[in-house]
Amino acid sequence: LHERSFALARWRLREFLFALGDDKPEFFSRRKELGLILFAWVVWIYRLVVFLGIAVLVYHFFIKLVGIFLFLVEIVWFITLPLWHELKVWGTRWPEIRESQRARRSGAILAAFLLLTVVPWPSRIQASGMFHPAETWPIFSPSGALVSQSMLREGLAVDAGTPLVELASPELQARIQAAKARVERLRWQAATAGFDTEARARLQSSQEERETAEAELASLFEETSRYAPRAPFAGIVRDVDPDLAAGQWVGKNEKLALLVGQTGQLVETYLDEDAVKRVQVGDGGLFISDSRAGTALHLTVTRVDGDATRVLPNRMLAAQAGGHILTRERRNQVLPEQAVYRVTLAVNDDAGSLSGQAWRGNVIIRGAWQAPAWPYLRHGVAVILRETGF
Repeated sequence: LHERSFALARWRLREFLFALGDDKPEFFSRRKELGLILFAWVVWIYRLVVFLGIAVLVYHFFIKLVGIFLFLVEIVWFITLPLWHELKVWGTRWPEIRESQRARRSGAILAAFLLLTVVPWPSRIQASGMFHPAETWPIFSPSGALVSQSMLREGLAVDAGTPLVELASPELQARIQAAKARVERLRWQAATAGFDTEARARLQSSQEERETAEAELASLFEETSRYAPRAPFAGIVRDVDPDLAAGQWVGKNEKLALLVGQTGQLVETYLDEDAVKRVQVGDGGLFISDSRAGTALHLTVTRVDGDATRVLPNRMLAAQAGGHILTRERRNQVLPEQAVYRVTLAVNDDAGSLSGQAWRGNVIIRGAWQAPAWPYLRHGVAVILRETGF
């Protein structure tokens, strides 16, 4: 059955490609003939998968040198040799094939297909990305503190240097008072050292101790500025804690509000190694928000990081949250499964309703032209070089 169906399938293939006009190896009803041809192709595909699988298994289960030899034996004997036999038949009948109009058409189709795979085409790189203002500054409480005064209001426009909130930390004030008392004590000891023989002997160490105490006091005074933050740039206050008011207690690292700058918007995305090689500064792109809010925004690539990102800063781009980056979580950090590189794009259009907020969406970048066959060829060569290394 196998040989008869194989012969019939080879005859049908030659007729389909070259229309040589050969007689059928055997005559069957149309339905049975079609069944035998399909059976032959199923067996061929099955054998191809099985023999490739066996070749891979023997390569991995034996030492590398023996594995490579057995792999080649499987590929050559069970896959390449049958193809070679059929090509030899085509070679012996080349004068007939060359005169066939069908053969010329098949050759033209094959040549066109090969040409399409090796000629560079414009590439489009798609990934999820985050749209957000170019300047943002989160306002946090450095530690547990009491709100003395809050100027934070949703949508409030502030200038650079404007006080935003005043917090009071009893713990910090106690440390300042203790440091002040220590400095005063050391200064008094230094002033009275001339009257005490033992104090004069310890004068140098006392001066060093006083300088250390004064430096500690200065650092504590500097730390108080963190409890009275000022706007580092002009912007709009967003995401104000609704419970924030004078007399309320806030916890350590509790977010109070977000200051959003008005200097423009940008989009950030992360691409793998193959994709980032096709992107360079100046390439154009589009951003379309997932919610379809607003219109598509035109983008321009302004920066491509040369180093891979070890920790994904925005969880919204992880695949678990609907993004495109495969990640795993360790110690409350989101780590990419493979190397990804940050690409920053400037927004060329008016953001409209998207302005002042963060949005996730689809980023489409018009990358460098590339032949469709090139990624597969490069990957194949890389695998061969990797696996043949001893």
